[in-house]
Amino acid sequence: MKKMKISGLDQDEARFLSRVMTMGAGTSLPVVMQPSEFVRLVGVIYRDNGKGLELEAEHPGLWMQIDPGRDYYEIPESWFMEPLRLGPSEHAALLMTGIKQIKDFKTYLRCLSELHKRRRKYSLMARFIEMYVRKPIKAISLFEQQLDEQGEKRLRLLPLQASYFADQLI
Repeated sequence: MKKMKISGLDQDEARFLSRVMTMGAGTSLPVVMQPSEFVRLVGVIYRDNGKGLELEAEHPGLWMQIDPGRDYYEIPESWFMEPLRLGPSEHAALLMTGIKQIKDFKTYLRCLSELHKRRRKYSLMARFIEMYVRKPIKAISLFEQQLDEQGEKRLRLLPLQASYFADQLI
C-alpha cells in the first residue's frame, strides 16, 4: 500500500510533482516553479485539450484565472509568474484532476514542464549575461603557474567558465 502525504499525493505522485516543478536543483542556476506557475502551466494543457469547462466543474472559478487564451508560444513569461490565490496544496489537487480528466496528462505535463523550465532557465541566463554586460564584474584573472621548457616558472591564464560568472552574480 502506498503511503499518503498531507497534500493528498502518494510518494510516487509527490516525486513526479517535484520533478515537474524543479530543474537543476544542484546547479548554480536552479529553476523552481511556484505553485501558481505550475497551475498556469496546467491551464495551457486544459486549453490545448478543450477541457476548460471540465476543470471549472471540479475547481470552480479557477479556469477563468488560468485560461491563457492563446498558444503556449504566444504567452509572455510574465503571465506565468503572476501570482494566484491558491489554497494549500491546490496545485497537487489540480495534478490529480488533470490525471483523471485528460488522457496522457502526465506525459503532456512532463514534456511541457521541461520545455517551460528550459525557457525560464534561458531567460535567467540572459538576465545574468545582461547584468554582466551592463555592470561588469571586477576584473579577476585566474592564473596557473607552469614550468616552461627551460624550467622557468610562467603564468598561464586559465579559461573562465560561465558557471564562474553565474556564481559571482548571484
